[in-house]
Amino acid sequence: MSLSTQAQAISDVRIVRTTNFASCALLIWDFFLTVEDEITYIWSSPHTAVKILYLCNRYGSLLLQPVSLAQTTGIIDINQSSVCLALTLIKSIGNLLTYATVHMVVLLRAWVLCGRGRKMTIVLFVAFMVYFCSCIGLTIYALGAHHDKNQDNIGSCAGTIPNYTWLLWLISFILDVGLFSLTIAMLRQQNVPQLSQISYLIRELFRGSIIFLGVNTLRDVLNIIAWSLYAKRPLNFMTTSLCFALVNITGQRLAIDLRRTYVHKKELTPSELSKEVHRQIAALSFMDSMAGEPALALDSAPA
Repeated sequence: MSLSTQAQAISDVRIVRTTNFASCALLIWDFFLTVEDEITYIWSSPHTAVKILYLCNRYGSLLLQPVSLAQTTGIIDINQSSVCLALTLIKSIGNLLTYATVHMVVLLRAWVLCGRGRKMTIVLFVAFMVYFCSCIGLTIYALGAHHDKNQDNIGSCAGTIPNYTWLLWLISFILDVGLFSLTIAMLRQQNVPQLSQISYLIRELFRGSIIFLGVNTLRDVLNIIAWSLYAKRPLNFMTTSLCFALVNITGQRLAIDLRRTYVHKKELTPSELSKEVHRQIAALSFMDSMAGEPALALDSAPA
């Protein structure tokens, strides 16, 4: 490595470290800001699949931060390529699983809104498995084609990535847009003005879907740009950590906000919320049967 190339790599690593520390600080700061609401609206609610996914995402993303810092800051001995490879493997799998939990929450809501029919179940399951398996394949390809290592003592595992690895974010973007389009289409069909409580819930789901798509799109675009332009420089790690924090915080906050605003509007405890939603489902089912339309099943949507 020439002196100019090494100087550029050191500069890139400094930027990556800065964004990594910023990501870690943002996640920890948001945790303390929202932990009281989490205890009130999440921990005291009934056990559902969405609640379990939320908790896995919440604490999985926090547990990944020491690994991420070790990968980019050199706080442990990373002179051996095997150490860097192990750290990269743990972080890659962790990122994939935390993003998968977020997508599964959105997928579950789309499935519920579509009436949980057999055909839709198969379609959504296949879509998620194509996304998940593609991400695993690209991750294995990236790890097999390149071993991140501490090049010329730059003090970081941040290095180059193989070409076309940015396709991982394109696949994620396609899934995000598909789930968003399906969710919005079903919400528009079910927006019943006569039932103000259900309409209020639908408006909250509209808002959450739009915000989540916006943040996910920002993540996908930034990572596609960084991974395609800087594939051969450590700078490709710059957007990964920061976008990781933004997406997970957004998903967690939307889950909490949906419960908090709905509980406050109805003056319910979190445990009473599920019973109230079941009551509203029965009312909406009656309205839909009178109109000859499919009933909306939102029993797990607010979770």
